[in-house]
Amino acid sequence: MNTDAEGRIVLADALHYAVDAHRPRTVVDVATLTGAMVVALGDVYTGVFTPSPALWRRIKDAARRSDEPVWRMPLHDRWDRMLASPVADLSNIGSGPGAGACTAAAFLRRFVAPPTSASLQSAILREQCADDSLPRWAHLDIAGPMEAASSDGYHSQGMSGRPTRLLIELARQMSEEGEVGEVGEVE
Repeated sequence: MNTDAEGRIVLADALHYAVDAHRPRTVVDVATLTGAMVVALGDVYTGVFTPSPALWRRIKDAARRSDEPVWRMPLHDRWDRMLASPVADLSNIGSGPGAGACTAAAFLRRFVAPPTSASLQSAILREQCADDSLPRWAHLDIAGPMEAASSDGYHSQGMSGRPTRLLIELARQMSEEGEVGEVGEVE
């Protein structure tokens, strides 16, 4: 456990509440959880973690249309195992060196599509997109692109507001294709 990794605990609580209370078909969260993402992708790309190929294609298309670059990051069973704890149900930080952004995403994933048992977790998450009872999920780690070191003519130096344009484009596309629910949630 690590008290410096409190942001993912707060986000996990919000994700679990949203999924449990509202049963959305799609959940996209955005956070500046890890400095590891800055090391991996700098301030150019937003790191995207999603087990859903369909949602990844949508995000990638919205990123292209909004000129807000994204890079798909891996989700691997090993990072789930790195969250095991001898004193708690789950650790909020990985047990091994490196993979900080990946273990943060693995931690969040547990609260979007909670397993019925630890041994079933990987199988359940692999089937996430085919099972209508579980939402498609993506985590966008914006620790790098949240602030631009310099202006490039399109993005200004300083706080960037990224990925606002991407999210607007994603919502627009999903709305046009009839993927908006009755109460306005993007599915």
